[in-house]
Amino acid sequence: MKDLFHSFYTQYQSEVIDQLGSFFHITLEPFSLLSGGKYLRSLLFFSANPQNETTIRTAFLIELIHATSLVHDDIVDESSLRRGKPTLFRELGVPKATAIGYYLLSYLQQQLLLQSPLFYQACFHTLESMCKGQLQEIHRSGSKQYTIDEYIDTITWKTASLFELSTGWIDSHFNESEAYFGTLFGQTFQIMDDIQDFILSEEKTGKPFQQDTAQKVLTLPVLLAKQHGKSQVDEASIREACLFGIQNLDSAISQFPERNRLKNQLISSLQNFLLCTLGTVPKVKN
Repeated sequence: MKDLFHSFYTQYQSEVIDQLGSFFHITLEPFSLLSGGKYLRSLLFFSANPQNETTIRTAFLIELIHATSLVHDDIVDESSLRRGKPTLFRELGVPKATAIGYYLLSYLQQQLLLQSPLFYQACFHTLESMCKGQLQEIHRSGSKQYTIDEYIDTITWKTASLFELSTGWIDSHFNESEAYFGTLFGQTFQIMDDIQDFILSEEKTGKPFQQDTAQKVLTLPVLLAKQHGKSQVDEASIREACLFGIQNLDSAISQFPERNRLKNQLISSLQNFLLCTLGTVPKVKN
């Protein structure tokens, strides 16, 4: 993305962090909060929308929804790292991290009230879906009755719904067909994240190794292993999860070339897992 986005994003980011720092009397720069990662959701958004002050603010609010959700995600997961940086939960404790999460939600709502009613409605529908997915994941942790179809429902709500918003919001309206591209992209993005939990080190992912396993979260590799009567994830279940993700995303087609490029990039990452990393799958905890 052009420097224009980064200039405005830094400005909006500082605005939020300064308000939080002033209210809670803490310095938030060392944390992963609002660091943005690769700005993937914004990349998808700007592949169909022009860059100007109004649309950059929209993209920032989409990123803020993501950042806000991660504060409470880290508490639920008891995660010490996020993007290689300490989480608020680990450094400040549950009460203060929870309060910061609520403060961000309050700030988000105030900012969304300044947007169009349609965008406000779309954002809160997304937040509702994300909460539903998180609750479903918690409810199903360790369950013996969790199916792959139910897993897909969970990650569609928890992860893909924000990608739906990122790809569906075009020219101040919601485009259902492009939102569906976001659904498939977001599902596969989560599947890849689930696979990384088993094959990549903490240094590469920026979060604790096998965090999902420690929390008894039933991800796709685990469910595929169970489907084949195996007590733990092995190379075959990792391979099947990779192929599942590739096939899932392969059917997604956007009218915007940059979106299809990002799709192919994600597919390529899964193919690289198949080619380069499956021979050295770390031993999975029982």
